[in-house]
Amino acid sequence: MNNGNCHIIKKYRKLLNISQKEAACGRLSHSMISLIESGKVQLTTVTAMILSDNFNKIAAEKGIELNLTLKDLLGNGRQDYERDLKNTFISLVEDGGSNADYDRLLVKAKKHNCFELIAEIEKAKGDNFALADNLHEAAKAYEKAYEYFKLTQNHKCEVEVLLLLVKLYNELSQFDKAENYLEKIKLDGLKKSLINSFLFQYNIELLKVLVSTKRNSEGLKIIESLSKSRKFTNAQKKKFLLFKGIIYIDEKNYSGAVNVLKSLALTSGTSHYLVYHKLAMAYFLLDKSNEGLNYIKHCINYLSMNCNEKNTKIIIKLAEEFGKYGIEKYSIKYFDFALTNCQLYKQQKYKLTCYRSLFNIFLQGRELNLFQKYALQIEKCLLESKGNCQHLTEYVILLIKYYLKTSKEDVLERFIETLEKAI
Repeated sequence: MNNGNCHIIKKYRKLLNISQKEAACGRLSHSMISLIESGKVQLTTVTAMILSDNFNKIAAEKGIELNLTLKDLLGNGRQDYERDLKNTFISLVEDGGSNADYDRLLVKAKKHNCFELIAEIEKAKGDNFALADNLHEAAKAYEKAYEYFKLTQNHKCEVEVLLLLVKLYNELSQFDKAENYLEKIKLDGLKKSLINSFLFQYNIELLKVLVSTKRNSEGLKIIESLSKSRKFTNAQKKKFLLFKGIIYIDEKNYSGAVNVLKSLALTSGTSHYLVYHKLAMAYFLLDKSNEGLNYIKHCINYLSMNCNEKNTKIIIKLAEEFGKYGIEKYSIKYFDFALTNCQLYKQQKYKLTCYRSLFNIFLQGRELNLFQKYALQIEKCLLESKGNCQHLTEYVILLIKYYLKTSKEDVLERFIETLEKAI
């Protein structure tokens, strides 16, 4: 007898979390399953047929997609399938595989019930979606990965994906879902080094939820407790203190926020763009614009030294936060930096967001003439592309609004004529 067959039977039974008696389904004896799993009785074609049918029915009742065939239980090549598919997956990851590549591999992995691999593929797809800023699709992929890691009882990977889901839903401002996944995280049974790493990430995401849902008193209590814990390094504790500064700003304790955040900004090893941004905000709210502008400069310098295409979305989000506090006039430097990043990474969608926001800032401040240089940038872009660019209509409407509100109809007319000729 091929002993691999008995291990496969036990594997699927454990996967479905059922007893030997439940696996038998009244169609076989309990003792028969025990003898097969121990290798004392050979797995026959008839018995394999019954067991594959039993397992498929039980899986369907549990909402699991299981397509066991007679060949899966009797065949000798199952481990080869898993190994070959796993090697293909590793190669895709190393080569930066697309989601279309992963989907093709996913079909094969499902055909052979390689559940651990299915989970890893879904996680890789989620990573790709997140990198492309498609957060909703990333969440769907991570949720599938979580279910499969849970099914295969891969506790470490299950926790990793749960933390990714919490982070995503925090970014999407869906804090109820973020909190729901936080509650699913169980760290018992993991290695101590992993627990410490996961625990730090867990508390960072928890504080994001509490701060975002205005549960400030609860947040401050947790920060106080975390700052006294021996489980975290001094650098980690200082990152928790960032949330204390954020809470103070929310509670209009701007001086308290400056005291907390300035100590972080001056401490080696704890520099972070959010520390500088929140410190700038606190100074602006204290009517100390020079200090605020200085820390905006620090924030932009930090992001410039860590240059990547995600910086555009980050800086626009920071700029828009100023608007919530009525200090949007100070966000112009942020939008200028975002436009530079847009140019570098050809991000047309974010460009339009920046121009619209700048237009509204100058309009509200009754300084619309200051939009002139941005209008010229838009004109140049439209003319160079000969009108063949994304958001053409939106850009033209923005220019029309600007020229009409600044009584420059003649300039508008000349631009439209020039654009018509270029097109």
